[in-house]
Amino acid sequence: MRPVYKTYPVYAPGKEPAGYLEWLQMQEPRIVFDPERLHSELDGIQAGELVFHALFDFNFVFTVTNVRNQAWYDHVRPPLTKDGVMPFASYVVREKGKVDLGTFACSMCHTRVMPDGSVIERAQGNFNIAGRMDSAFVGSRRT
Repeated sequence: MRPVYKTYPVYAPGKEPAGYLEWLQMQEPRIVFDPERLHSELDGIQAGELVFHALFDFNFVFTVTNVRNQAWYDHVRPPLTKDGVMPFASYVVREKGKVDLGTFACSMCHTRVMPDGSVIERAQGNFNIAGRMDSAFVGSRRT
């Protein structure tokens, strides 16, 4: 079974808290889902929330470099929350000192950012990544 790691939000340039990336680099990898811990219906519901955000790939389609680059946001125009979070990918620490960008969680296609910046999860998503990417902004390596 693939491990499900703790995820961290991706902020648009200018919205990220001071020292955020450096703080992420100091975090220990943390696995947040273990099927052996499912003992009740509530455990299953909480696990479902974790799995909805579970990342299926890392540094693929777009990368940490992309999401830290204002030109990427100008070109791709991902919807942002009122706090400046781009909720269609997440940072993840799988090895202390290394921050990866996780993509292809269920949430990538099933999260909708509303015009007021609020977020509806498990909805029809509104980030048309395929229609906005070109070779200048596509990540090329899988890890």
